[in-house]
Amino acid sequence: MDVLIVFTKTMQTIDSSVARGLSKCVAVLLLLGAARGESLSLFVEGLAQQAASWQTTPLPGEWKPVAGPPRPARKEAPAAEPVFGTAAQRIVATEDAGKLTRLDVLFMERGTAAADAALLQAMRQAASQAATGVQAKVGTPGQTVKPAAGAAAGTVVQEWSGEAATIRLTLEPGARLYLSMVPRQAPGAAAGSAAAKTKPAAQKGDLKSRLEEKANGDVIITGLPELEPANFSSENILRAAQCLAGYYGWTMDVEAVAKDAGWVAADGVTDRTYEVMMAMAKAAKVEVTDYGIVRLQKAGQKLDLLEVRRWLDKGRPLIYLHAHSNVRADYLIDFNKQYAQNPKLELPSPKDPAENSRWPRHVEDATYYTKPAVIIGYNRKRGEFILKYPGRIPENQVIRMREEELSASLLRIYYIPPN
Repeated sequence: MDVLIVFTKTMQTIDSSVARGLSKCVAVLLLLGAARGESLSLFVEGLAQQAASWQTTPLPGEWKPVAGPPRPARKEAPAAEPVFGTAAQRIVATEDAGKLTRLDVLFMERGTAAADAALLQAMRQAASQAATGVQAKVGTPGQTVKPAAGAAAGTVVQEWSGEAATIRLTLEPGARLYLSMVPRQAPGAAAGSAAAKTKPAAQKGDLKSRLEEKANGDVIITGLPELEPANFSSENILRAAQCLAGYYGWTMDVEAVAKDAGWVAADGVTDRTYEVMMAMAKAAKVEVTDYGIVRLQKAGQKLDLLEVRRWLDKGRPLIYLHAHSNVRADYLIDFNKQYAQNPKLELPSPKDPAENSRWPRHVEDATYYTKPAVIIGYNRKRGEFILKYPGRIPENQVIRMREEELSASLLRIYYIPPN
């Protein structure tokens, strides 16, 4: 923060009109260069200074589609150079009707690294460096604002409201450091603009109102229906479908829809999750988006955990089909019961090769068991997702799973909206 104070005092010695003129001239040159593919970093930094560029400047370089719902369209590119003077890992662009509406820059993420004091210190240093870089482009001091619902304890958010964009720099200690930027006048800005803060309160029945934020950092969807345990393994598919349909208030006969799609109760060999989910979505007249592990691997992509959390933040569960083993399932069930008694318990580090080897996963041409679950929540501080298995007995239905395991064990994920 001392650097920011020195920078601000230095800027005060420069004539403001001259500074603004030079800033705009430089921004135009940067954007023109970026449009020719010369620098992704300059393109990102230029967006902080030129409002018109949000509507007219094409994305420079090569971008890959991000796995997730079809709208809004999201693309990502690796950050091969510093952004706002800070080393970054990747950049994600959100577009609507071909126009850029949001940009996210991931500076640091824990991943398989240990969440130790060294990592925390490195994140704080990077956050200070990025804040200095943003202020240099925007020209105004950042303000500390309240983190979004579900933020991990200790999360620090700085916000800049410039002429061209609203920028938020978020530090989740020991977890991740990222920046979000939206056009200054964007309605309902996802990065947390004033417009977003003045939106009407959720109406009765609004799915967002069913989110419960707990003191330990859990963000969980509540109000899911309680169902009879499954009698056959294949009924787990039916229970997952019934859970989602009941939560959304759909009145269809899910079992009849499933049978019409080829599902058979006593068939414990054939996985009909895809057929059942597609048939249910068709009966509900909604558009379903699904991503399978093979498709993602061929595209060189991984499960987009940020998009999974955003979907949950809307009060929408996800259907998650994953590779399964009874040994692993029993372990996670037991851990969740122990965690209820001792909240300080942690799942083994994903950095541990032995732990990593225990995660069931897709292997080409191999035979393995599958299991559908409903993703109902997450805990960003702990790096976990919360899953519900409606077909199990009540005391075994909910487990916690590290986000790395969730990604590694993925077979297919379904984004199914309520309408």
